[in-house]
Amino acid sequence: MIHIQHTPDLQSILDYIDTNIKNEINAVVLAEKSRYSAYHFSRVFTRTIGIPLRSYVTWRRLQYALYDLSLGKKVIDVAMEYSFETHGGFTKAFIRWFGFPPSLCRSRLTVNPPIKPDVKMLTNKFLGGNAMHPHIIELTPFSAVGYPSRHKADDTQKIANDPTLWNTLDIDFGSILTKLYDAFTLSKHFEICLTYFPTPPTGDLLDQVVQDTWNDIFLHWLTQSEFEYDDTRRDFSYHDYRDHGWYFGGKLQIDFCIPIRQREEEMRKSQLRAGR
Repeated sequence: MIHIQHTPDLQSILDYIDTNIKNEINAVVLAEKSRYSAYHFSRVFTRTIGIPLRSYVTWRRLQYALYDLSLGKKVIDVAMEYSFETHGGFTKAFIRWFGFPPSLCRSRLTVNPPIKPDVKMLTNKFLGGNAMHPHIIELTPFSAVGYPSRHKADDTQKIANDPTLWNTLDIDFGSILTKLYDAFTLSKHFEICLTYFPTPPTGDLLDQVVQDTWNDIFLHWLTQSEFEYDDTRRDFSYHDYRDHGWYFGGKLQIDFCIPIRQREEEMRKSQLRAGR
């Protein structure tokens, strides 16, 4: 007798989860759709996708919640809409998955609607590796001297919009920098951009490259790293000679400095390893 083992159509399961993302999703119902027992379906799902079904559903809901938050919706409203019982529970789950609090969505990210998932994409995500390789360093405190320059732009709501804002300003940077060079001859030339945005995001994407970099940091690297965003310190963009096109064939380059700390569970693992 030839035994033919049925393979569940996981793509149809993924589509069903997305269609019912705001409703109760029952693992037993999903197993029945796959013609597997609940036990075997859970094993196949975890082995193929890379994470347990319950974790996947939570992650997928948070993907949709992330998009809604980037549109300016209130955290509590989004939490209730996606079946989280409390504001605190939603925030805890959000930080666990993404590594940063929900409030950062307003000032840092312009998020596209979640794309339709497929098995290959998810396998690469949860069983693959990170594409970004940032430099992780402990900065020595430093002092900066310069001229304050405050400007208001109604169509600028995100830190990633800064480069576009600079291009609209009519400022004689040359004379200002010359005065600084003459007064502080031993100083190192660089620029730091600290921006505060009191209103929720309503504008369109203004600088694609910069925004893509912010998204890559927060939505791709940080979510899969052992670190989380340290909201007790400030992030900033660092601009030196590379930002003027003096190197790299006229191309520009700037640094995004993101404060991070080791996630609690990773810290406990490190302490246990060190104690062995």
